[in-house]
Amino acid sequence: MAEVNRRSIDIELVNRVDGIEAFPAAQIAALEALVSDIAARYGLPPEALVTHAALDNRMQPDCGGLPLRRNQDPGQLFPLEDVRAAITAR
Repeated sequence: MAEVNRRSIDIELVNRVDGIEAFPAAQIAALEALVSDIAARYGLPPEALVTHAALDNRMQPDCGGLPLRRNQDPGQLFPLEDVRAAITAR
């Protein structure tokens, strides 16, 4: 994981990651503007935008015997493809 941290930019969003709470439109709009700017500055394609869960698939050491991934963020309600499309559009 440390290797990924040396070559990536982490952007944190505020959300419960519970599959119920949607991301506010204003938060996604700000994220789209930010990642579009970063992608333009560094010449990154939309596919360079990945989730934390995609980068870290380690499991929790003890979750009552149930398999549980350590990182699940940003969760199933995150509009990854919409944000990637915004990078392409700008």
